[in-house]
Amino acid sequence: MKSPIAQEGLKELEELFAALPDADKRKFFFVPILCRGLAYYTGTVYEAVAPEEGIHSSIAAGGRYDKMIQQFLGSPQEYPAVGISFGLDRLYIIMEQREKEKPKTVTEVFVIPINTEKECAHIVQELRDENICTETDLMKRGPSKNLQYANSLGIPFVLFVGEEEVKAKKYKLKNMKTGNEEMLTVAECLHEIKKLRNHSHS
Repeated sequence: MKSPIAQEGLKELEELFAALPDADKRKFFFVPILCRGLAYYTGTVYEAVAPEEGIHSSIAAGGRYDKMIQQFLGSPQEYPAVGISFGLDRLYIIMEQREKEKPKTVTEVFVIPINTEKECAHIVQELRDENICTETDLMKRGPSKNLQYANSLGIPFVLFVGEEEVKAKKYKLKNMKTGNEEMLTVAECLHEIKKLRNHSHS
């Protein structure tokens, strides 16, 4: 490490890391065994990785090459350059994974009317007035088909509104993830929905 080349390299690395914003420094690591294209790289080399995505090889790589363009042109003039190339196949894998994880809808509760379409319209409005993304069945499907629909979109809650529920002013709220069902007022439903929302964002 006492050779002039090693000392020059260390100085360049110190300058590079000093130039990084403090908030980003934890994202960068010096890897002394990293080696790329000895025939043309003339300075720092780097690779971008994404282990949190399950990708165990680099998704992009590059470095500094001060003589490559000069050699291609056959020119005595130097053209200092730095570049990077991307592994499109690996980026595509990451995009596919993220697409699968992305929610299919922003709906938080799906209201299922059981011969109570008019009453459901008022309940839906109450929920929307509290900024709860709410959807309801307008096609007069049966409860099982509505449950399938809500499940296919990953809607977290389903609210069953039947004639008896309207009389009691308590409705069956089903958590689609846990399967838990409770008879609740609209205010209590709001509390449960917002509680899950806050937990998801924390």
